Amino acid sequence: MEGVDENGEVDLISTPISTNSPNTE
Repeated sequence: MEGVDENGEVDLISTPISTNSPNTE
């Protein structure tokens, strides 16, 4: 899990790269 929250959301704080999450502001 690279910056991915347990809810399946990508944590923009730990993840500077948006894998497959278009809602990464």
